[in-house]
Amino acid sequence: KRAADLLKQMTLEEKIAQMTMHQLEGFKNRPEGYGVCESPFIDVHAIARQSYHTKKYARENTRLGIPPFQIAECLHGLLAFGATIFPQAIAQGSTWNPDLIREMGKAIGHEANAVGVDQALSPLFDLIIDPRFGRVEECLGEDPYHVAHMGGAFVTGMQEKVMCTAKHFAGYSVPAGGINLGPSSLGEREMRSLHLFPFEYAVKKANIFSVMPSYNEVDGIPAHASKWLLDKVLRKEWGFKGYVF
Repeated sequence: KRAADLLKQMTLEEKIAQMTMHQLEGFKNRPEGYGVCESPFIDVHAIARQSYHTKKYARENTRLGIPPFQIAECLHGLLAFGATIFPQAIAQGSTWNPDLIREMGKAIGHEANAVGVDQALSPLFDLIIDPRFGRVEECLGEDPYHVAHMGGAFVTGMQEKVMCTAKHFAGYSVPAGGINLGPSSLGEREMRSLHLFPFEYAVKKANIFSVMPSYNEVDGIPAHASKWLLDKVLRKEWGFKGYVF
């Protein structure tokens, strides 16, 4: 009810502002606010101070008083000086131990929450299929079932304190020529049997709050503009109620 009430009051400029992202500092330059603020890669104590002042300013000095979401990279620990760093995702997958990964996710979530983070840009549900892909170390493995359960455990642990973001939706890790951001030419059968499976698990079993579309074209259509991916599959087939980031 509160969200619906706010939407009725918002100007076009305020709606656009809610869809923009900036660093934590510099908030006062935009009186209509921001939707998202990004945690800088600095000391955890400095992040906590900036977070407090930014959200306080938004509540007290913007017309509608909407505090921004604070996002952070949390793939194997909060990306900040003074935070705990765990093994990279490829090593996490090699443990074959979802319970351990759930505990790790919980620890990362508690540290991130302590400095004001609301949303983590992790984990990756991409499959390691082409070793030339430039983000292999950020992936949990090559098998969709394995990646689904390891990633799902990560989400379950972390979402005790912060929202998670499943990425990159979908087929991002098999670009043409193995070049990061390159287009992928996946047909629907291969997409559904391999690349969509972990994301479906994240939505239906791990109750993930957010999904990030991949940066590339999938079968000729940019993922961010794919009605098939973002509407037909994600919303209608899977019943996703979170938000696409």
